[in-house]
Amino acid sequence: MVEDGSQNQNYRRSISCNYRKNYVYIHAEIYMCVCICGWIYVYLFLYISIVDLFRT
Repeated sequence: MVEDGSQNQNYRRSISCNYRKNYVYIHAEIYMCVCICGWIYVYLFLYISIVDLFRT
C-alpha cells in the first residue's frame, strides 16, 4: 500500500512537470507567432509606404 501511494505521488509529480513544460512550450510558440506576424506587418507597412513614395 505504501509503495503504491509513493508511485501515485511520483506519477502526479511527473504529470504536473510535463504540464508545466507543455505550458511553457505553448507560450513560446504563441510568442514566436506573434513576433513573426509583427515582423510581417512591419515589412508590409514599409513596403506599402515605399511603393506610395515611388508612385507620387
